[in-house]
Formats: sequence, C-alpha cells, structure tokens
Amino acid sequence: MKAIKINKLYDGNLKDALENVIVVFDEKCIVDILFFNEIQKLERYDVEFIDLSDKYMTPGLINCHTHLSLPGNGELGEETMANFNAGQIQMLALKNAITELNSGVTTLRDCGSPYEVAYNLREAINKGIILGPDIAICGRPLTSTGGHTNYFGGEVDDEYEIRKTIREQYKNQGINFVKLMSTAGGTRGIPKGNTFNYREMESAVEESHRVELKISFHATSIEGVRNAVNLGADGIEHAYFLDKQAMKVEKDKCLVEKLAEKQIYVCQTLPVLEASLDEIKKNPREDWTDFDVSEYHRLTDFQEKLMEIFEFQNSAGVNTVAGNDAGWRFCKFGTLYKGLEMMHRGGMSNIEVIHAATSKPAKYLGLGKKIGLIKIGYQADLLILNKDPGDDISNFSDVHSVYKKGEIVKNILA
Repeated sequence: MKAIKINKLYDGNLKDALENVIVVFDEKCIVDILFFNEIQKLERYDVEFIDLSDKYMTPGLINCHTHLSLPGNGELGEETMANFNAGQIQMLALKNAITELNSGVTTLRDCGSPYEVAYNLREAINKGIILGPDIAICGRPLTSTGGHTNYFGGEVDDEYEIRKTIREQYKNQGINFVKLMSTAGGTRGIPKGNTFNYREMESAVEESHRVELKISFHATSIEGVRNAVNLGADGIEHAYFLDKQAMKVEKDKCLVEKLAEKQIYVCQTLPVLEASLDEIKKNPREDWTDFDVSEYHRLTDFQEKLMEIFEFQNSAGVNTVAGNDAGWRFCKFGTLYKGLEMMHRGGMSNIEVIHAATSKPAKYLGLGKKIGLIKIGYQADLLILNKDPGDDISNFSDVHSVYKKGEIVKNILA
C-alpha cells in the first residue's frame, strides 16, 4: 500500500482542486483521501509514504480515439498493412500502448485495427502478462467494399453482412463498441460522400443496440452528423459540420442543439491535422517543395475550419470527450496533451478539459464506476504532473510519474 502526499488534486469532477492532500491506494483501488492535517490517520495503514508535496495529481487520462495498429509516422494505413505482417503489427500496437501509458493515458479506445490485434493486446493486459492501459476495442470498423479503412478488413455491403459482422466480432472478440464509417475519410482512392445507405446504417444501430453495444459513427460531413443524430448513434468521431462539396462550415443551429440535447458523445480529434502541419514546419521554408507549400495552405485552412466547428459545438454544450486519432498520419502516440491544449483554445476551461479526458469518457465507456475519478473504491490510475494543469493545460506534457492499478509505470521502451 502507498500514500502519496500531493500539492493539488484534480479528482476528475467539474470542481476546483483539493489542496494539500494524501492519496492512499493499493493494487486494487484507492483506499483513502486525507488532508495534510489528518496525516496521523495514516497510522491505521501499513504504507510506503511518498512525499510529492510540490506536485499535482489527476486521474489517468482517457484517449477516446486511437489506432494502435498504425505508426503515426506519416505512413498511410494501407501502406502499413502492406509493409508489415500480422505479428509485426501486433508488436507495433504493444509499443504504442506502452507509449500512451508512459504519457499518462491509462485507458484508451482503439477505433479500428486489423486481424485481432487490439483484442490480443487487451487480453494480454487484462491477464497481467504486461502492464498496459485498459483498452476498449471495436475490432474491424464497418465500411463498404473499397470504403474508408477497408484495409482493416471490415468490408460489409448490405444489412445482412453488417449484422453478421457485428455478431461475429461480439462473439469472437468481445468488442466493447461498434464503429461505423458512415462517410468517406483519408483513405486514398475511395468514393466521396456516404459509405452506406440510410437503411444499412439503421441496421447497424439496431444490431449494436440489440447486443447492448454502443455504436459510434465516423462522420466527416454535416450530412454524416445528421444521419448519426437521427439514427440514434451513441457517439460521433470527428463530427465535421462541413458541406463536403463546397468545403464550407455549416453552423446548423438546430442540429447542434439536437446533438447537445441528446448528449451524444463527440470526439473531434482536433490534433490530427496539426500534427501534419508541424511535420511540414520542421523544415526551413526555403527548403519547402511546391507540394509542401500547397499542403501547408490546404491543411491550415482545414484546421481553421475544424477549430471554428469545435468552438461552435462547444458553445452549444456538445458532449465532447478527448481523443487525438493517435497513429493516423503524423499523429504520434503519447501526444494527447496537444489535443487538450487545442480543446482549451477552442473555448473549454482547464477544469472542463480535465473532465473531458477523465470521468466523462469513463462514463462513455461504461466504466464510470471504476475509473476516471480519484475517489475511494476506484481503480488507482493516477497521473502526477510537475506543474499545475489548472494554471496551464499544457502542463499535461510535463509528466512526473504514472500509476496504473496502483503500480508505478516504468518506461521499458528505448
């Protein structure tokens, strides 16, 4: 059993930090939370006392949108699937999960992997073979033949195939949620517009809910968001309020109010484009190719639109959770803090950002009585920071230490 003395504690709720506290925990859960002036109460426990009275604590972070099987080095998903075999992709996923854990992400949601990569990793962690983050999986995302992320192997082309694939993945992998590619995305050479017709999408929602799974729609157009809202999706990835023909932001007040009213969980994955911009900016401008210049202006314009959409949604009270699309293009694992910074820039207070990265997504994952809060009886998933995230949200990048299920995380990566 351990007891950590801490300067400020952000417990994951929408409340001010507790000051001068001691958190007592073992490998099972948080046992007690005391104030400094109650230190004599530690005598009832046999503890290792750790004095971190100049540090700051939050619950371990939850990243709601990752792709464990992708490298985040600029490589296209289809290239990774072609260049690596199943075993090598499995090792890549393990490395990515450990990188996330070292950065303070103690739970993550894998939004699409091939084979049984995410399942194998989740089960190895659950069986104690390796210390890693808790993982929620969707298995292979549902897409039409030749649709977005078809290389993950989730191609389905009618209601029967949709229902059968959901049932198979639920039976064979125990998937935690269903992911439906309702619109096009960044996969090269795919048809634009919607991936499925209305009845096919409706059948996916019906089947997911029949087996008591939540379903999330990948939606990169305002039409895709409308379909998700009208069909009863539980979550939306990206949620672009964009007319994809004109690439214009559509501030549909009625739709955003409905989205907020239904409390559909939205993960906007704000940092994924900025990661590509950062990669271009690594080289001096005089060395930029014509393609670099074109991409810089295209991505800058697109990123500004996405921030405008986020600000519009946030001001309407949309139910936002944190996630960064780690693995996709240049979005590296271990960088969720950049997404938290962007959420703050988009109008969320520091406390709201912490809530959106801890207890709120825990509820979304159906784990709200186990993780996401620093509370007696909850799993001891703890992030300790050198500087105060309440003062500056970028302080999430300055990690002192991480505890997963009461065990300190040690960086085993080169």
